[in-house]
Amino acid sequence: MSKPKALVLVGPTGIGKSRIAQIIARKSEGEIVHADSRQVYRYMNIGTAKPSPAERREIPHHLLDVIDPDETFSAGRYRELAWRALREIANRKRLPILEGGCGFYLRAVTEGLFEGPGANPGYRQELKRKGEEHGPSYLYNILQEVDPLTAAKLHPHDEVRIVRALEVFYATGRPISAWRANTQTDNRFSFVWVGLTQDRAELYQWIEARVDAMLEQGLIEEVEGLLADGYHECLPSMQTLGYKQMVDYLKGRCRLDEAVSEFKKHSRR
Repeated sequence: MSKPKALVLVGPTGIGKSRIAQIIARKSEGEIVHADSRQVYRYMNIGTAKPSPAERREIPHHLLDVIDPDETFSAGRYRELAWRALREIANRKRLPILEGGCGFYLRAVTEGLFEGPGANPGYRQELKRKGEEHGPSYLYNILQEVDPLTAAKLHPHDEVRIVRALEVFYATGRPISAWRANTQTDNRFSFVWVGLTQDRAELYQWIEARVDAMLEQGLIEEVEGLLADGYHECLPSMQTLGYKQMVDYLKGRCRLDEAVSEFKKHSRR
């Protein structure tokens, strides 16, 4: 018996994945499963570009508003919830559309996860200190020596994943690529990948317009509300792009134009 198909829609920030996913869902009686590490947080709507209430009433959306901003969430938990949603959608004879920009979450669903060692905060802090001391390429160069397969798949400035790969090697003596090679993939679905692309100059214009629209929609007020509700600026959720910059502005660390410029710059990256 053939496996049910699921569409995986990927692409860079600001390219319009959500809009395209909604068009496909309307035409194919589909439902959207979000693979976004920030849209899982409640109360963070504007800066994470969640679909509007009207859009969510029209088309079923899954994996939005799962936890509060001060709760923890893992790729393993995401995989569990996403697989449940995929199965339920397929059982309804509808098309599952897995959409998002979090590659780690997408890989967790389509390729599986390995049971690696837990986090080592002390070692992570030491690695970050060395990275700050020796420059952004220092940790990446170490990773190239101990795990060239993983290094080849990462951007040299992707500190989070570089640190995690080095942490696994430090704890186990085996590169993370070797662990992943032995991961059992759940192949109950046939995943069809579609990647969106656009001329870079035009994409940058779209990104800047998107940031401006978020500010007009009330991003600053949304961040003010989160802080007033007791969600501390040091929470991982509050390090989200856009929220971090607006916190800096609200705390008086920079002017608004400087915060917006930083938001746009990091969005382009």
